[in-house]
Amino acid sequence: MRQARLWPLALGLVTFWALACGPRGAAPEGFGTGAQAVDEEPKRGGILTVAQSDDPPGGWDPMRASTTNLGHAIGPLTGAAKLVKPCRDDVDKLCPGLAERWEANADSTQYTFQIREGVKWHDGQPFTAEDAAFWIDLAYNGARAGDKLRAPALYKSDLGAIKGVEALSGNRLRVTLEAPDPFWVAAGIVQLLPNTGSGVTWHPKHLMQPRIQAGEMSVAPADVGFVGLGPYRMEKHEKGSIIQYRRFDGYWEKDDKGRGLPFLDGIDMPIIQDPGAMDAALRTGRIDGGARNIGLRLNAARYEALKNAMGDKVWFARIEGALHTLNLNTARPSPLQDARVRRAMSLWIDRDEFLTATFGGACCGAVHPGVSPDSVWVNPDWKTWPGFNPATREKDKAEARRLMAEAGYANGFEIPYFTRRPHTDISEFATGHLAPLGVRLTIEFVDEADRARRERGGDFFIRNFDAWSFEPGVGPEQYRTRLQRSSVNPATIMKHEDPKIEEYFQRLERVATNVDERVKIWRELERYLVLEQALSIPTFQIYQVIPYRSYVKGSSIPKRGPGHNTDFATDWLDK
Repeated sequence: MRQARLWPLALGLVTFWALACGPRGAAPEGFGTGAQAVDEEPKRGGILTVAQSDDPPGGWDPMRASTTNLGHAIGPLTGAAKLVKPCRDDVDKLCPGLAERWEANADSTQYTFQIREGVKWHDGQPFTAEDAAFWIDLAYNGARAGDKLRAPALYKSDLGAIKGVEALSGNRLRVTLEAPDPFWVAAGIVQLLPNTGSGVTWHPKHLMQPRIQAGEMSVAPADVGFVGLGPYRMEKHEKGSIIQYRRFDGYWEKDDKGRGLPFLDGIDMPIIQDPGAMDAALRTGRIDGGARNIGLRLNAARYEALKNAMGDKVWFARIEGALHTLNLNTARPSPLQDARVRRAMSLWIDRDEFLTATFGGACCGAVHPGVSPDSVWVNPDWKTWPGFNPATREKDKAEARRLMAEAGYANGFEIPYFTRRPHTDISEFATGHLAPLGVRLTIEFVDEADRARRERGGDFFIRNFDAWSFEPGVGPEQYRTRLQRSSVNPATIMKHEDPKIEEYFQRLERVATNVDERVKIWRELERYLVLEQALSIPTFQIYQVIPYRSYVKGSSIPKRGPGHNTDFATDWLDK
């Protein structure tokens, strides 16, 4: 079998096929990784206590919910439960996961995975190709029992266009696609759910299939005893109080020195909903670390306060997170169907003020239109773009008013804007900020279940987050399905019927091996999305800043994607 292809990375080169992970990148100035010295032997044992902002929703099932309240919690239970995974030390590269190796056929319509031997579910049953096939089929096609139906996973579109999946002899899995897709491994099966947990294989066939066949179509991981593949097993979950995990002695993974993982005896996650209470618990030693939860994220003021109060007793991880955007529904009749209105809103927003008001500045976010500014994909002139250039702020606001008047909305309009309560600060700022332009947003707070239903059904006009920017190591294909027309894919991030978006991706298809041409096409597409049509209005990228006490070591902190490396498999306590 061929080895794993590493797709175009930040250097803009198509690299060779390899299995090795690259070296850990340097942490940003003022931030750390919790890494031990090279000659330092990890200490085994102890319970790591980190905050968790709320109980996970939806029966702990990422097929039904996508929130950091779920992702942070399931990581220890699922581990890096992907067939192929981003490497711990460099998420721009691919490493074997539950599959030891994999290969594609000549036209990239068929992928075959050799499933790793010796991987066990927490109940002692082996993980097999049958499990992998069951999970993919359940996620992509849903299930039927008599007249009862189980809908496909919310992330079905991220899996690409699957024609069939089958378990082969020799513990192998084969996935056949509807059309050639040389980027399928990196864009689909690997990068799936980067912000909702390291693992996605969380549905053991031997436990779930019998219950689904009996008509229990909503059966979820919580209903079958939280049986996962990760380094820790469930010990206890007291709703509203605490989640406790304990070491799973049957875990398969070893570190780069051949030491069995995990090092800890367990993890406790007390439910702490108030950010101030989390900070106080850290200062007094009641917890060892914060959380990768939106509701507990640090802003600049809290970051500075903890740094000043704790000195060398604390270190901070910083991870490039979501690109915050105002996602618009232009497939539904409203003033937003007029490109002049959308462009006016984008021109009006002061992105630097938005970032400062909600997160406090450079520690916790950065203004840019799409992928990371240090990426080869980014437009080199983006800082001069209208709406992004502080020097043209007044000119941009005047043009925004002119466009509103030209579109027939000189007196403005009122339109609903739905969001979740953890995003209250962002939604309230957006509401106040756009009001002088005449765009009067009426905030509608929704819970997780209502959010998923309304997003999929297009029952909204404006919502935030769920950005369309991709990870530089993957390429634009990562979010191709999420940028499709609503009539083609109801799970799109923004709702539109613009055929030009797909035309850009078809052009990318035709130059799959020409990096320079691919970068050129992406830059055109980004300008079309952001400047010409403003189908989505990006504001700033959020950095997740997470505090840990100084004795927490060995943490695998990814450069980007807060959902990567959430299993705590390499963490240990130096005390």
